[in-house]
Amino acid sequence: MYSHSINHFILLAMKISYDIKHLFQSLVYVFAGIYAWIDSTGLNPKIVTVLAILMALDMFLGIWKASALSHLDNPTSKKAKKGIFVKLVIFVIPAVSGLIWGALGDAETAMRVVNVQLAGLMVAEGYSNIGNAYAIYTGEEISEFDAFTFIFKKTAENIRQLLNKILGDEK
Repeated sequence: MYSHSINHFILLAMKISYDIKHLFQSLVYVFAGIYAWIDSTGLNPKIVTVLAILMALDMFLGIWKASALSHLDNPTSKKAKKGIFVKLVIFVIPAVSGLIWGALGDAETAMRVVNVQLAGLMVAEGYSNIGNAYAIYTGEEISEFDAFTFIFKKTAENIRQLLNKILGDEK
């Protein structure tokens, strides 16, 4: 039975077209499915899509900047893995906020909070992209505004205020 399913899989794989047109078409279907799923959750798919594109572009520009500026170390695979991990950790902010407000029974506020935070992260990524492009073009780094820390702090403040309100300790 097991060998039959493997043979069936191999025959199926042999029928798959691997030309560029069909691979591109498959990618379009995958991204359209992801976009539709994101939209069905209540998240703003445009913001999520732009955020993902800006994150990928930021990593590419960061690598380019590191190779263009002599005082920066060239990126290693270890640094790249850390960078990808940090980019993924950024999604903890809206996820935790959404879970808190959703658990409190306010799904509308939860989605509004999450979408605003995703928009803030998108703007922060855009700023980082501009800073990297500026450094590549001029050879000089501009001072960066740490928007991620700002968003983390604001979220923590909002959660603290919510706790104070729940516990009746609002000042």
